[in-house]
Amino acid sequence: MEPILSQDGVYRAFKYLPDLWVIEQDAPIMVRMFLFLEDDRAWLIDTGCGNGQISDFIKELTDMPVTVVITHADLDHVGGMFQFEDVFMSPADFNHCAVKAGLNVETNRPKPLWDSDTLGAGSQRFEVITTPGHTPGSIALLDRKNRLIMLGDSVLSLPVHMHGLGRNLVAYRHSLLMVCKKRETFDKLLLSHGPVVEVDPGILDEFTILTDKVMAGDLEPSPEEKKFPYTVYRWGRAAMYYE
Repeated sequence: MEPILSQDGVYRAFKYLPDLWVIEQDAPIMVRMFLFLEDDRAWLIDTGCGNGQISDFIKELTDMPVTVVITHADLDHVGGMFQFEDVFMSPADFNHCAVKAGLNVETNRPKPLWDSDTLGAGSQRFEVITTPGHTPGSIALLDRKNRLIMLGDSVLSLPVHMHGLGRNLVAYRHSLLMVCKKRETFDKLLLSHGPVVEVDPGILDEFTILTDKVMAGDLEPSPEEKKFPYTVYRWGRAAMYYE
């Protein structure tokens, strides 16, 4: 099936599963969103950078009402959030949303998400796992039906940003271990950035080892040229930017 392109040229979508559209945009940064189709409702996971009309594009994919769930409040995930009326986000990221993304959640208040909350009453059901570290309010969404999990930017095939405001390695390590406790319930991780859509759960072990070694100070930085003014650390498939 050929990808469906938005009229403004910002987004493209392709069917990943019968009940799941993968939506991507390339500029100003490559980011990936996920649209799940339930019996009578669609669930949009993240909203991209906000430089296009993601809400209009969703109407081309489904005529069902849409609920948005934000994995974390960096701009490339919340930029289109206020194009929708029904939005969920961890309250721990409300301030991060204002400081990092410049969006005032006091005027368009998202509904709060808490650890172990469930979303969806029909064929699709998500379990919320709080995963602070990349941001204070990062969450994972476990889809038991399709045996997959979405971790926002906490696990990527690219280096995870663990530098600057709101990032915390101690919390991040704890979050990785919490997700690992659920490993019997999912077979793949869906990724928000990078050239591949999915990766196997074994990458969680590699990120845990990487985090341990960075925290202990016994891992040499990668000699690769820096894309950002931060050091790159690698272990297996896992990588992070860290000051």
